[in-house]
Amino acid sequence: MNSSPVRSGGRTPSASVRITTLVVDDSPHFRSALIHFLRQTGLFEIVGWSANATEALRMARELKPDLVLIDVNLRGASGLEATHILKSDARPPKVIVLTLHDNQAYQGAALTVGADAFITKTDLGALLLPTIQRLYPSTAVYVS
Repeated sequence: MNSSPVRSGGRTPSASVRITTLVVDDSPHFRSALIHFLRQTGLFEIVGWSANATEALRMARELKPDLVLIDVNLRGASGLEATHILKSDARPPKVIVLTLHDNQAYQGAALTVGADAFITKTDLGALLLPTIQRLYPSTAVYVS
């Protein structure tokens, strides 16, 4: 678990402020690669990471990230259940649901529980930054 300090303020970062981000995935390899990618962009401050939904919900309550990137399939509660809980908060973070499965049912379920976006892990490299630009229009995201 990473217990870095978080910036105070709302959920809409400006171009000069990095997007505080919580990464939730039960694959240590994928989680590490995603965190590395996010850090390299310079747009994200990784405030924590977790391998399960229960810990992720606790961390989200404590850390109040702007963004949660969460896998659908987690041990214990699913990423979809966690997304539903996250989005019921008075000031919810943006939530992008990730999965290996390019399945319309997962996508529909993610959007039904309140996810702001759904991206397959195979498309993550191509779609994450354009999705961030859509979710945070005041943040400077350079997409080639």
